[in-house]
Amino acid sequence: MFLRRAFGDFTLAEKHHICDNLGEIWGVNKEEASDILSRKLNEEEQNKINDINEFDFDDI
Repeated sequence: MFLRRAFGDFTLAEKHHICDNLGEIWGVNKEEASDILSRKLNEEEQNKINDINEFDFDDI
């Protein structure tokens, strides 16, 4: 979930390279890694994103 947001502005070629690398780390092929990264967020994941969006870094 966080990776999708972090790499959203990357080119398609850069995203493919990232999927290749993550696939190796996760023990899946690049297509499976791409599917994992592009799936719809579930409610818990979306709530975590919302919490991050609302975090006030001025408090630290």
